[in-house]
Amino acid sequence: MINAVNYETQFFSYIHTLALEQFQAKANQTSKSLYTIVLEDFKSYELPHRRKDGARDSLAVGWGTVETVEPFYSEYLLKETVTKLAEVIMPRILREKKLDLVYISVVDILEEKSVFIACCSDEEVDILMEAFPKQQVIRAFNPPSGADGIELSGTPRVSRKKEFIPPLKKAIKKGP
Repeated sequence: MINAVNYETQFFSYIHTLALEQFQAKANQTSKSLYTIVLEDFKSYELPHRRKDGARDSLAVGWGTVETVEPFYSEYLLKETVTKLAEVIMPRILREKKLDLVYISVVDILEEKSVFIACCSDEEVDILMEAFPKQQVIRAFNPPSGADGIELSGTPRVSRKKEFIPPLKKAIKKGP
């Protein structure tokens, strides 16, 4: 006679293992350039903005999301990877897409944790600090030793559309 509880446990364990293998296979982008990886899930937004002089205009903001899982998540947070993103990839995207601001989020979709990377200006970091006031913000373009990004702890944030852009839009609209 088959033990139903044991069978169910084995079944769910198999499903979990299979799902993890699929996530890891999707996350393994080692054959692609970092530039290509960032642009695979990249969106641009025109967000209303109040300038320092009080006038209203809009900012062209780009946001790339890299969805991944371990062991690849940690690879994106290595100092050399963050430095390449902040000093080479993100400025290139900024120029090519004619953006005012550019951000990248690296999201571990299983652990529901994320890191934001800003580059190029203090303004970008200031806007992130305004949008996410309870988060530690580390300037990726001039990081202190051992600091590799902006980890958003506490409430899990993984959705650009629902959790990243609305607070960013509010911070940009508010202005300095």
